[in-house]
Amino acid sequence: MTLKVLYAASKVAPFAPSGALADAAAGLAVPLVELGVDLCLVTPAYPGALEQLRNPRRVARFDVRGQPFTLWEGHLPDGAATCWLLDFAPLYGREGSPYRDAHGEHWRDNAWRFGCFSEAIMHLAVGRAGLRWKPDLLHLNDWQTALAAVWLTREWPRPRTLFTVHHLAEQGVFGRDAFHDLWLLPEWWSPEALEFHHGWSFMKGGLTFSDALSTVSPTYAREIQTPERGEGLDGLLRDRATVLHGILCGLDERRWNPARDPHLASGYNAATAVEGKREAKRVLQTQLDLPLLEDVPLVAVAGRLGEAYGTDLLLEAGDELASLELQLVISVGDASEDALATALRALARRHPTRIAIIGADEAAQHRLLAAADLRLLPARHAPRGQYAMQALRYGALPVARRTGGLADVVVDATPEHLDSARANGVLFEPATATAMIAALQRALMLYRDVRLWDTMQRGGMSQDFSWRRSARGYLALYQALCAGAPISR
Repeated sequence: MTLKVLYAASKVAPFAPSGALADAAAGLAVPLVELGVDLCLVTPAYPGALEQLRNPRRVARFDVRGQPFTLWEGHLPDGAATCWLLDFAPLYGREGSPYRDAHGEHWRDNAWRFGCFSEAIMHLAVGRAGLRWKPDLLHLNDWQTALAAVWLTREWPRPRTLFTVHHLAEQGVFGRDAFHDLWLLPEWWSPEALEFHHGWSFMKGGLTFSDALSTVSPTYAREIQTPERGEGLDGLLRDRATVLHGILCGLDERRWNPARDPHLASGYNAATAVEGKREAKRVLQTQLDLPLLEDVPLVAVAGRLGEAYGTDLLLEAGDELASLELQLVISVGDASEDALATALRALARRHPTRIAIIGADEAAQHRLLAAADLRLLPARHAPRGQYAMQALRYGALPVARRTGGLADVVVDATPEHLDSARANGVLFEPATATAMIAALQRALMLYRDVRLWDTMQRGGMSQDFSWRRSARGYLALYQALCAGAPISR
């Protein structure tokens, strides 16, 4: 029998700005459909979303707290997956981002907005919107959908529920007024339910009331069960460890494909990487006024700035980095004027033949990875590990902290892993400048062994980090959940 899954997320690409949550929803949808899942995405109809929905048609109208919601059905622009858009302009048709206004402030009524979204999901999950299609499983994502799992405990029959944590730090914590506004049951204001540090948490509801939990990498699933990474929910997550699954997220292979990258003057693949990357390096060195040193490794630092991403380690070690036999290219947004960006620009001015700054736009990121031999990833927190996947896809070996998804993607160049041809990068443990420098020095030694480096580079470029691999993991979890014993009320 075909498995029916309703996949709910507050952001789905391309109907909302790209990001971890939006990319995961769109990335998983098509391969799950290809694997035989009867899948339907549901997300709010933000401004411009209806225009991007393929073949839209209105299929239902129903009330949520006295508010008339319209349900539009269509398909993703570039895939076969069915998508439902929940349309109620007063809540979701506002200018700004899905969570913030035009000034960057959180919408003051976010508890109401996403409480209503969660309730609408619940209505769809139990067939209360007048549609024939009903899911066997409801897949919820992050705090904005979490109350659906809570409300479903009052429904029978109901689908199985899976709740995925993409970013545990964002929990949807609100006060008692919002709790009452949403007519949540008084017994849910307790430490065993939604209560959380003198307020209450959407996220905690999803973690407590869903049948199973998942997150975006196996290592992150273990990390969030510790006081250091659990954001105050580690005890609950340890209690639910038997139903917590870490499934490594995927990478958009069309967007990150050096063979067909529109941002590159000349594409390359694993077989032609040596020549392709040599040319990309020469072009970038010329663009950034760096010496044209073909045999000196170019190290990319591309991504966000901040302590969580290890930018402070980069600054602490900056002058020592400039003394190594390498060229360092750091991505910094043109408009970024914060203290970290200013300090990085000053570092580059002190060492103009060794360190350069490049823009943070997508085209610049792709050109940098194509030119790079190594990608430095000193992040303190990295749930997904997608930056390492991007680097490997482009033949730039990652030098990364052993954390989150980075630890699951990067296979450290130990003697054992080198002998088995599994190594694809270098890992370091402590979040210190000394450990980071030592890891880079290990990488430089590997770079000097041309045959070994070629093996590692080709192997990394050939790895499967597609959403198809992630989808197979989720399908196995869906099937196990739906084959389980009947859910008691």
